Amino acid sequence: MSLLCCIVFSLKAQTVKHITSLEYYKQLDSLSNSESLIIIDSRNIRKYSEGHIPEAVNIDAFSDDMQTQLMKYISTKTIVVYCMENTRSETIIKALKENNYKGIIIDITDGFTGWTENNLPIEK
Repeated sequence: MSLLCCIVFSLKAQTVKHITSLEYYKQLDSLSNSESLIIIDSRNIRKYSEGHIPEAVNIDAFSDDMQTQLMKYISTKTIVVYCMENTRSETIIKALKENNYKGIIIDITDGFTGWTENNLPIEK
């Protein structure tokens, strides 16, 4: 019985993949063909407006309405998250887990800093 519980629990748990910005960029074509993907920039609005990964939406991980904004995407199959130093990303990932998100979470570990250091395209 306990083995069955473990199997059922693991089927409902989300997958978190930690990859660099360059690894994500190389997979972008295959990921963007996914029918359900959202990119979340978890920095504050000032940083977001200065530049962000193309097509990213801004959900400030430290804002009062972060949970409400995040719930708009809870049924999305793949959620990509980034910030500058991973603190805000970890906050978003934790919130997704607490809300029983069941999809794939891709954490860009070097964040927007890595993205710009690799001279990858940005949007303003």
